[in-house]
Amino acid sequence: MVKEIVVQEKRITALTDESFFENIFNFAGEGEVLALNLKNVEMIDSSGIARILSLRKKLESKDSELAIVSPSPYVKKVLLILGINRAIKVVENISQLMVEPHEG
Repeated sequence: MVKEIVVQEKRITALTDESFFENIFNFAGEGEVLALNLKNVEMIDSSGIARILSLRKKLESKDSELAIVSPSPYVKKVLLILGINRAIKVVENISQLMVEPHEG
């Protein structure tokens, strides 16, 4: 099952309240894909990236997965430059996460 959270914060940085990440973690159930929609996020720094990677690691304890959906152009550029797409799936549209694999 895929659950989407549309982030309303404009910035994800070291100053982002820890409860923001705790709420996201608590929203995810066992074995789910949590889609973090970053369309509203205009800026992310290295601390924000580190906290997202930490969230991904915590979600693994629930056998859940983190994906990033609809990142703004700046955020997408930062994610790709840092290679985050190798650790976390980054997609333009949530429908890309809902495609069932087809065995032919």
